[in-house]
Amino acid sequence: MFLFSALLFHELLHTYVIGALPQGKSALLERYKSEEPVVKNHLHLMAVMKMVYLKLDREEQLKQIIEKDHEIDNPAYGRAWQIVNDIEGHQAFVQELMQ
Repeated sequence: MFLFSALLFHELLHTYVIGALPQGKSALLERYKSEEPVVKNHLHLMAVMKMVYLKLDREEQLKQIIEKDHEIDNPAYGRAWQIVNDIEGHQAFVQELMQ
């Protein structure tokens, strides 16, 4: 059941992220401009998801979401998580949304 709620949260976050980026401008998206559109469309979203799941002390569920995203037949999700988790860190993307 939690994977369904995670998927719903994911889809709702698309609307939030679009509205939260100031006129769609982002220094971080500019840094990753050569990435596929699916990767770029998920960077801020996955960062917010990570922030929320960590804040709710649901690290195990976050881990399962990330694993599930790596399993789907779209490597762009895995790449987006790699950037959020291993390269930039989720805080950078969240901070950009809060400006």
